[in-house]
Amino acid sequence: MRNTKLIQLLSKLDTNELKAFDKFVISPYFNTNKRIINLWKYLKKYAPSFDSAKFTKEKAFKATYPKEAFNENNLRQLRSKLLKLVEDFLAIERFKNDDFRFRKEIGDAYLEKGIKDEFEKKNRALQQSFGATHFLTSQALKQKLSIHHQAYFNEWHVEENQYPENLAACTEILEKFYLHQKLLYTIEWLSFRKKYNLRLPNNIKNYVEYLRKHSPEEYNETIHSTFENAVKLLLQEDKALANNIYIELKTQFVSIYEKIDKKSKNLLLRLLINYCIDAAHKGRETSKDMFELYRLGISDGAIFYKNLLTNVSFINIVVSALKVNEIKWADNFIRKESYRLYQPQKTIYLSIANANIFFYKEEFENCLRLLSSMVSTNLTTVEVIKRSLKLKAAFECYLLDVNYKGIIYADLESFSKFIKRKKILSPGKRMGFLNFINFTKRFINLIEKEATQKDLTNLHDLLIQQAEIPNDYKKWLSKHINKYIKMELHKATP
Repeated sequence: MRNTKLIQLLSKLDTNELKAFDKFVISPYFNTNKRIINLWKYLKKYAPSFDSAKFTKEKAFKATYPKEAFNENNLRQLRSKLLKLVEDFLAIERFKNDDFRFRKEIGDAYLEKGIKDEFEKKNRALQQSFGATHFLTSQALKQKLSIHHQAYFNEWHVEENQYPENLAACTEILEKFYLHQKLLYTIEWLSFRKKYNLRLPNNIKNYVEYLRKHSPEEYNETIHSTFENAVKLLLQEDKALANNIYIELKTQFVSIYEKIDKKSKNLLLRLLINYCIDAAHKGRETSKDMFELYRLGISDGAIFYKNLLTNVSFINIVVSALKVNEIKWADNFIRKESYRLYQPQKTIYLSIANANIFFYKEEFENCLRLLSSMVSTNLTTVEVIKRSLKLKAAFECYLLDVNYKGIIYADLESFSKFIKRKKILSPGKRMGFLNFINFTKRFINLIEKEATQKDLTNLHDLLIQQAEIPNDYKKWLSKHINKYIKMELHKATP
């Protein structure tokens, strides 16, 4: 019974929804079947988890049909009727919470009943609720279109020698809505094409070619130019021009953030953050921008999907905060938002997040201890993050205590073997990590040999020239080599 649609749906209701549904079921306006009420009274004792051993279909039937022998078919039919009530309840709740739709339905009721004055009064009030703003989301455009559509297409709209203002409004709004949606879908298609090498539909392809040839048009509504710049950012291959578009797009996005819907926010957040990640891989410093974007998306939940957060995004948020020295913020984020992580890897990613906190606090032994206690997984992304951080923590411990020499060499060898056998990684990524491991080994050898400033400088120059090493790892290793160069320079200074 736990796997039925009814239980699956009831298990998703929060405390307030369960209380409201309780009133809904017993209301004679919505339900007059007492057996359904009895079934609900039994079920609500175990809601929303339904994980008690006492919860069985036999007992559910007994609560509903106390004097009859168990009958699977009867219980199934009653369950279906209760499921229909839950669905009706959720639909009505959505309707009640949609103020615009609720008010419009009242106006439509007056229209249907032929009460002209009240219909026009309600319609005008809805039109005025949008104010004089030219800035409208796709949802607002749909709503405004429905108001003017209803105001024009009714039995009273035709008056001689009068300009059809509502028809003109419908035409203008429809054009804006179409443009907005076309930009939205184009962004999605370009994002998927980049990720999965998909072929673009002809109408999207033609629109993309149009945008390539034309400079951004001037719109009264900032959202149109924002989405157009989003498309152009996905299309632009020139690094400098792409960066200029990114800066303009980010500025626009922040300025309109409070005015757009969450779906648009999520779309633009993902686009801007992915650009920052790609730019960081190519050597640009984007930590500050990434942290600002993540924090903005967290502020109102726009970054989340169904109130959840992908495990990799969770780590990215923590690391982006740590890179700009927001250690306390990152610590609070882990404690407050960890419930959003997906199971069953939640514990693993929490450990990695806390290990990063230890690393940036320079508590390297605690970091190493936590990472060493984690069991190996078959998740390549997890293992790359874990092993690379463990290697850096072991190296930091080695610089403070030479007794960690054995551990650092073991980690270097283990990480190298892991990368070589993981064919799922792209050749570029595999080469980048192997180069990082090789340079780390060479640096340790120079430390062991008490190398000269010249040897260290040569190694540093080669490191900087090596394009395939991930930027974060290159910066970390460069910092340490530079530190030793300065130490040798200080020794040579009389």
